[in-house]
Amino acid sequence: GYKFLQPESESVPCDFYKDGFCVTGLENKVKCPGPNSHRWAWHEDIIFTILSIVIPYTKFADDNLSTATKIAIPAIIFGHGVLHGWISSKECNIPTDLEKIGTVFYATFVGVLTTIMFFLFSDLPEKRPTGAILLEVAGITALIVLTSLDKIKDGDAIAVFFLVSQLLIGYLGAFHPGDLATKIVGQTFIAPCIVSLLEFLKCDWLHKVGGHAWYDFFLHISIISSFLPADVEGLKSKVAD
Repeated sequence: GYKFLQPESESVPCDFYKDGFCVTGLENKVKCPGPNSHRWAWHEDIIFTILSIVIPYTKFADDNLSTATKIAIPAIIFGHGVLHGWISSKECNIPTDLEKIGTVFYATFVGVLTTIMFFLFSDLPEKRPTGAILLEVAGITALIVLTSLDKIKDGDAIAVFFLVSQLLIGYLGAFHPGDLATKIVGQTFIAPCIVSLLEFLKCDWLHKVGGHAWYDFFLHISIISSFLPADVEGLKSKVAD
């Protein structure tokens, strides 16, 4: 976010910061041939995908979860993980001939995530026509993608995406909270926001303890917490049963 708001500022010097990620296992600022943050994030995301499929059918889940929610949350977690797995499979150095594929996947991911934010984490579907919301989603997606792509050569595309998506979910949660934008989700979302700042500002330390893998860990804890009852007392009641 800092880099996006102050584009003329110099990049934070860190040999383990690449393409907006703080990567443990990055060699010579270019490749990660061995164990690395992207691989660990992919493994984490597989586990969280399984949890997100199972939790809605346990006694701890909210009783009013929609089918769309039960499908969308696992899908977005798995899609996030696939991106990390793909980057790891390319040893963190995406060949030029594959950049177009990566761009299409990235744009699709941004669009799907933005759609989920508006339709599942806000109350806007109850207040505005679906067509109007889709236009907003399309506009915001285009803004994020076009702005991000302009910064790919500097390795800051993901940083821009972090900034805009976190501000967006924060805005929707504060002013247009939906059924899934609960207090628990808001509180747990603080952790991945902190990690994203550490990635850019303190990667020289964060890479020593796992790098970006911690972002996925805390982000998906926050996401799957949306399956829980919004009322803390209701959650306690379910746990006690």
